[in-house]
Amino acid sequence: MNTKMIVILHLFCFLNLSAMGINSISNENKNLNEPMVIENESWVTTQVLSEKELKILIEKYQDFKIVKFDSFYGALIKYDHKDKNVIEKLEQLKQEPGIYRVFNKVQEFKNSFEVYTPQ
Repeated sequence: MNTKMIVILHLFCFLNLSAMGINSISNENKNLNEPMVIENESWVTTQVLSEKELKILIEKYQDFKIVKFDSFYGALIKYDHKDKNVIEKLEQLKQEPGIYRVFNKVQEFKNSFEVYTPQ
């Protein structure tokens, strides 16, 4: 009975993720006990730019939509990961002065919370 309950809870987490519009999950087996990389969202981190400066920098790239800011991780951006031009712009963003790191968001289903650590 407990196993069924866990499976149901994991199913709800997956459905909630899809309801949020995050349908791009890279893990092939989609095992809900393992972290999944969200292919169309990335964290843009900085050690020197303010939130306002980071927002201005990201807004230069029309293909990126800022989803939210985190005081530690910086800006979470969303984009069309299937568009090669967008991926090239993502690589350009990584080279911008003041950008420390750009990495995909990771969703952890096991405990139903987000994991921000880059892989």
